[in-house]
Amino acid sequence: MSQTPPRSEPAGLTTPARCVTSTPSPLETFLQASVGRWVSERRYLALPSGRIETVCTRLTIEPLHEGDASLRFLATAHGLERPLYRGLHIHWTSKRSNGAVQTGSTALAVNGMVMLRDRSFFSPEPIQASCELEGQRLVIQLSLGKDHIEEDCRLINPNLRTRQTVVRRSGREVMLGQYLETRLS
Repeated sequence: MSQTPPRSEPAGLTTPARCVTSTPSPLETFLQASVGRWVSERRYLALPSGRIETVCTRLTIEPLHEGDASLRFLATAHGLERPLYRGLHIHWTSKRSNGAVQTGSTALAVNGMVMLRDRSFFSPEPIQASCELEGQRLVIQLSLGKDHIEEDCRLINPNLRTRQTVVRRSGREVMLGQYLETRLS
């Protein structure tokens, strides 16, 4: 995949009137394939220090349907003029290699090829990310301040997926994340 330069907002975000229809898009269908319970074995490599951290995360991914309060919030927070028809609510519990436990949740939906989330990885503010879907491979890109984040998600089969994340700050790689995720149910 060719590298794209960091940008302050993903492409396609200047037309809030464009909105999903009642028919699922290929991107929504891809995301809905993640509904269920998963275990995510994660490895993070900090650059340039080379420090490695492992994390085990349990995920519960639930579908959201038209009229859900989370979808109404996402539509309002992102300035959409029409409702969102479907999305996902993701709950997680992570145990870090140092024993620390973190829990949280997020809601997401899509508008065309743009992912809308109720919060970012690092703050409670709503965010948008551009998406590219090629078969069973989804590439998500977003910028948060000086950080440009690119995540590659692959659905290997209905019960196994991989994810790889690259975080760049001011054009330099600062973190690599690799995830092997197995469906529990």
